Amino acid sequence: MNKKYKDNKLRLHIVILLLIVISTFFLSVGYASLESITLDINGKVTAIPESEVFISDIQYSTNVNADIEKSIIHQYYQTMIHNTVVLGEASDSSITYIVNIVNSSNETYSFKNIEYVQDFYDNPNIVYELDGLKQGDLLLNKGQITFEITFHYLNNTFTGNNVLNSYLNFKFVKEENPEEIADINNVSTNTNQIIIYNAEKDKVALDITNNNNASIDFNLSIDNHIIDTISLDAKQTKTIVKDIKGILSTLKSNKEYTVMVETAVSPIQKKETGIKIQVFPTITNYNFGLRTDGNEENPYLIYKIEDIVSLAQCVNSGNTFAGTCVRLMNNVDFNSPNDYYNSLDTRFGDLNGNLGDQNQIITEMTTGNGFIMIGNSELNSFQGIFEGNNARIDNIMINKTDSGLESRIGLFSYINNATIKNLTISGNYNIVKDGAGLIGGILGNSSIINCHNNVNITNIMNNFSVGGLVGTLMQQSNVIIDNSSNNATITNGSATGGLVGLVWNSVLTISNCNNTGIIISNGTQNQFTGGFVAKDNTTGATIILRNSINSGEVRGITNVDAFVGKCFGRLDLQECTNTGNIINGGLVKKAPITNQEVQGPINIEEPKVDENTIVVENTVTNTFVEQNITNTENVNTNIVSK
Repeated sequence: MNKKYKDNKLRLHIVILLLIVISTFFLSVGYASLESITLDINGKVTAIPESEVFISDIQYSTNVNADIEKSIIHQYYQTMIHNTVVLGEASDSSITYIVNIVNSSNETYSFKNIEYVQDFYDNPNIVYELDGLKQGDLLLNKGQITFEITFHYLNNTFTGNNVLNSYLNFKFVKEENPEEIADINNVSTNTNQIIIYNAEKDKVALDITNNNNASIDFNLSIDNHIIDTISLDAKQTKTIVKDIKGILSTLKSNKEYTVMVETAVSPIQKKETGIKIQVFPTITNYNFGLRTDGNEENPYLIYKIEDIVSLAQCVNSGNTFAGTCVRLMNNVDFNSPNDYYNSLDTRFGDLNGNLGDQNQIITEMTTGNGFIMIGNSELNSFQGIFEGNNARIDNIMINKTDSGLESRIGLFSYINNATIKNLTISGNYNIVKDGAGLIGGILGNSSIINCHNNVNITNIMNNFSVGGLVGTLMQQSNVIIDNSSNNATITNGSATGGLVGLVWNSVLTISNCNNTGIIISNGTQNQFTGGFVAKDNTTGATIILRNSINSGEVRGITNVDAFVGKCFGRLDLQECTNTGNIINGGLVKKAPITNQEVQGPINIEEPKVDENTIVVENTVTNTFVEQNITNTENVNTNIVSK
């Protein structure tokens, strides 16, 4: 009995000893590990983890083009994580983990932020975002919270370094003074829809209120681009006005964006404001860097006079808009302050040659030299499509009285391989140069379709070519004018045409057009006056005139005609009618002129008339002529008066 008792007691002592040894071993190992982690983390981060709040689990969730083998959660202790993230080279690369944090205490905690020092967050181009945990969220006593943390490239841009090593501490504080914690969700704004036609003038404007009981710092952003950083005291409201010129080149035209507020420090928390913006691809915004497709489905737009001025400055500096469509969106009037974004804007500087007029844009366009014209040379010519959209540009003023100017005169000084269509213009030009209401000089294969000139033009000098739509067809060009008209008075000293001044060794086709304006050549030499074309100048020129009507008075001293004042080349004239008076010197040739068709050399014969008819001269009426025509006045009109 004694022996059995002693054996049992010995065995009990051995078991107790083994338990002590094992317990001591595990305690020592656990303590060593705990101490090494604590020292490791405390040696690298100034934050001190909360002992009652701790991370209970971290699990990998998803990734986009990340290296999940090399991305490692090395260790986590209390509220701290030591991890390595290895992303791919794709800009959208990311990796997401699910984190669970437990509160073992009887106190309620709230999340404040994530703390780290810069030295131990070694790649600032990889940032993190939290989903399911934000500043101010409560972690109730004996409760837990689960959220996601995603690592990705800043602004979704890979800059060459795809590895991040970091120590992050999820900072929770006891919920004793909740009013001291500011939440981005307690920041509110008004609601507004803002359309940016002119990034200089149209700005993001909003009233923003911090409804927290503590101050807050945050950023305003559009499409992940920060446009302003704001600090608000508790319960403070500010009105913010900010332009977006600096980010315009990063935005897409006609797309709606929401202005966001986001925390200025990590973790980045975002909230939509009530402000929506849309950027229109006006020519003014083009100058600030905005781009669009530029085709007829997505053209650049003109809403105001400044857009026309900006177009002129672009083309004059060498941007020809070749293959690009520009669309006029509404009627504009150079004399109306309402048709400017800001009629008192001075940023364009001196445009009219008058340095003493304060440079307000409406003054620059309506006094002095007036409008600066689109295109200033054959090289710097408009080479795109101008879609007038059946709108008007009114009260264009050009006052160019220096005959030494290189540019020809017109809304467009020069176009080349371009199309101008569906546009009506009005105004007054006082010039001493080749020119027209619409286009001074035209080159290449160009078209004018459904355009109408109401610009009155005065040029008192000899030796210049002036027309209602085109001043000069430059050499080797091929131009179509269709369904267009001149309704203005064109006064010139030399070659004057209702639609075109001079066809210079080129091909001109006019169809379905009208001239109702008064066409006058009043100079002392080299006069050529036509209801549609003043003249061509070489035997290599071709003028084709179809189904068109002149009802305006055509007045000159020599070479006066209802259709073409003088033709040295090939004239193809069919189905055209004149109902206007043709005045050749002192002779008045009254309408109507009838139509017949003649081919081959012209044989001029005495016309048969009755006793009530006075023969003015030998002519041929409304002819199809394919030959060189010599210096016989008015060879293509048979005009008699009673």
